[in-house]
Amino acid sequence: MNLRDKMREPLKAFITYESSDKILKEIKAHAEKHYKQKHTDKQYLIFMNKNECTFDKRSGQCQNYPYPWGLFTIPSQHVQGDCIEECLDKAMEKT
Repeated sequence: MNLRDKMREPLKAFITYESSDKILKEIKAHAEKHYKQKHTDKQYLIFMNKNECTFDKRSGQCQNYPYPWGLFTIPSQHVQGDCIEECLDKAMEKT
């Protein structure tokens, strides 16, 4: 289990909104600092130009999706991630 998964564990049970929001912000900050994107910024732009993307900032009390970000595209459907680049990488892998 990686560090972000360990940080996410408390989100699988009911906790206060303030606590969950703080955890999601910590996870997001960690991902933005340490996540190694799999595609270039140009590849992300090409993908978003070809596939309408809907980004959704997740609530910390949404126990089914304990990630800071959600992304929806028709080809990839719903994906979740700790940073936008991770969402885009997952969506691009599914298409």
